[in-house]
Amino acid sequence: MAEKKFKRFHSGESNAYVPVSGKETNTGYVDIFLSHSPLLPEVKYEWLFDLKYLKASAKDLDMQHSDAKKQLQDYSSSCLMKDRRNLKRAVILFIVKKQIRTV
Repeated sequence: MAEKKFKRFHSGESNAYVPVSGKETNTGYVDIFLSHSPLLPEVKYEWLFDLKYLKASAKDLDMQHSDAKKQLQDYSSSCLMKDRRNLKRAVILFIVKKQIRTV
């Protein structure tokens, strides 16, 4: 059951959130902001995501993670976000092992 809900959410079939990419704040641009949908007021949380793409050989994973957490903290305290209740933050690190070329 949880897998079905997960697939619905990621395929865009869910009305729980309004996804916003590149939302501008006074501290920069948020990678992904999931605002609760007015269609479902019972949704409790809103989400800020910071995405990082790193090479597998990167030596500074901890530093990148710390920087992303600081960036999310800055975004969440910005004038556009600071009054939002139940705002959650998450860092997503993509570790790239091999460069894939597309044409």
